[in-house]
Amino acid sequence: MGIKKWSVRLAAMVLLALLCVPGAWAQSGEWALNYKVGGRSMTATLTLEEKDGAWTGVWKSSRGERAVEDVMVDGEDLRFVRVFNLQGRERKFAFSGTMKAGVLTGRMGEGERAVTVSGALSGYTPAAETRERRKRGSKRPPTIADMPYGEHPKQVIDFWQAASDAPTPLVLYIHGGGFRGGSKSGINQGTLGELLDAGISVASVEYRVISDKPLPAAHMDARRALQFLRNKAAELNLDKTRVGAFGGSAGAQLCMWLAYHDEMAAADSADPIARESTRLMCVAQNGGQITMDLGWWIEHIPGYDEPHRDQLASFGVKTKEELAPIIEEYSVITHVTADDVPTFMSYGQNPEDPVPEDPSKASGWKVHHVMFGIKLKERMDALGIEADLKYPRGESKYASNAEFFKAKLLKP
Repeated sequence: MGIKKWSVRLAAMVLLALLCVPGAWAQSGEWALNYKVGGRSMTATLTLEEKDGAWTGVWKSSRGERAVEDVMVDGEDLRFVRVFNLQGRERKFAFSGTMKAGVLTGRMGEGERAVTVSGALSGYTPAAETRERRKRGSKRPPTIADMPYGEHPKQVIDFWQAASDAPTPLVLYIHGGGFRGGSKSGINQGTLGELLDAGISVASVEYRVISDKPLPAAHMDARRALQFLRNKAAELNLDKTRVGAFGGSAGAQLCMWLAYHDEMAAADSADPIARESTRLMCVAQNGGQITMDLGWWIEHIPGYDEPHRDQLASFGVKTKEELAPIIEEYSVITHVTADDVPTFMSYGQNPEDPVPEDPSKASGWKVHHVMFGIKLKERMDALGIEADLKYPRGESKYASNAEFFKAKLLKP
């Protein structure tokens, strides 16, 4: 029976208590599915598990058990590929859905063969990994919370000290949010735990957003936070020569700006913090934009045909003539040179994927498009810099941010 004849209604089981930030998917779980195929009621179980940002899934039914492919979970969005055996032939159909207010909706298949999938949440059976995380606590409290690195209320850091007699490496997390929102509390707990367990200390940085002060205030805060932590290295038991950073979207931009920019330490400053280095040893980013030139976006990003925001207002300037040199300075691709650091990049779609039909999904899809990573990797490959790019159907050396940082920051 072909997929085009399917009539599907889906009832899903989901977590009663999320392990991540509100509104996000949990780290692991089991969904009990009920649906109809050609008028026949059928059941299946979908199990999803996440380890440090990498998701796997298994679909189990009366016909057997099989892994689903290319699982991507991004906030409330879920995508995966299910392999069906139809009349002796294997065929792949993509599922794309959204979980909002207790309702799962999505589409399975493509074109005329696509069917609508919908269902209501009804409960949850914890997976072994989830039970273990609940047993030891879903979040690790920081060693020092809201440590100020400036005078503004947003200029604070949460710091987790890895257990070690010797000075430890340090990884900064800088949150995303379009320079308009987000929070340092959004750090992935799986990544945090894996880094701490490996002996790498972690700092999550809050910074001023545009409503507090126009750009580049966020960039100045990221720089100051890094220098502040280096200045506190002896007190915090840190090896300030082994420092990396990671973040998503706007946070990715801030991390890459630090990573690729020439040294910004002010050697002659009377301020000891300003004399500290701004260079990193490595950087990881998720869904990051490599340029603030929206004309470049229009030329290279599928479906992006007009600016999505007022850059004059974002930077607090009045003319395009004022804006041009600022865009140049704060576009990370501007600063990539042969002496730059190893980079790990991850994006949520394949280069050939079509623009989502749903406008609410298409906006974020464009803004975090893999083409940013492809173009950055092309530049870095030409310069002989290590650049690892991960996307659903791509090949990557590293499975996760934590794996990348352990490879780069831990001494042999």
